[in-house]
Amino acid sequence: ADSAKAAGRQASLFGSSLESWQQDLVSRGDDLGLERLLDDTRQMGTAIGLLKARLDESQDEVARLKVEVARAREDALSDQLTGLANRRGFDLALASCIAAKIPDTAGPSLLIADIDHFKRINDSYGHLFGDKVIRAVATVLKDNVKGRDIAARCGGEEFAILLPETSIDGARVVAEKIRATIAACRIKRLDDNSTINNVTVSLGVSCYQGGEAIGEFVARADSALYASKSGGRNRVTLAAAA
Repeated sequence: ADSAKAAGRQASLFGSSLESWQQDLVSRGDDLGLERLLDDTRQMGTAIGLLKARLDESQDEVARLKVEVARAREDALSDQLTGLANRRGFDLALASCIAAKIPDTAGPSLLIADIDHFKRINDSYGHLFGDKVIRAVATVLKDNVKGRDIAARCGGEEFAILLPETSIDGARVVAEKIRATIAACRIKRLDDNSTINNVTVSLGVSCYQGGEAIGEFVARADSALYASKSGGRNRVTLAAAA
């Protein structure tokens, strides 16, 4: 902006000079005014060249800042341990999904998953191994989302998957696949490379009902998760209708 103002002032002065030179040339009929005109024209060209260079620099800076802002936004909405969306990122995606829902279409469906006996895992094998378990579960979730689906780590050992265009039956299939895949995993310990094969997850599944508050939608999935936990763990429970 400062460079543009400076060039504007230079252009204004140049315009005034042109009028003065025209009068001088007409009145004196010599080449002195023409030479002055050429000199000031060169100065004006130099000023415009500087403006263009500064504008080019500004465009490069804007492009760089856009990349940095996008990266910062992604970091602010991502979980650093797993690369999944974090709780804030998930909440924003869920609100956007509900707002964009088309009536009489399937979904969205919500899966909430929790690693079974995670405190015991941490106590038995240490927090570094606990982090490795969390990353392993996150990898399974990533492998089972596609398109507009979003997987998130909501905190601790709890995860969520939003399936914007999936019915309750389709969501149950996804949940069962995730549960079975994780149950079949063998995770190596960090100290002696021995494998741990007792990592499982419990899941609750709900499907959005028209007009339902977002909090109720999430609460039904959470209640279904609690039913899976209290029912023996390593299982999938479908939420009751609102």
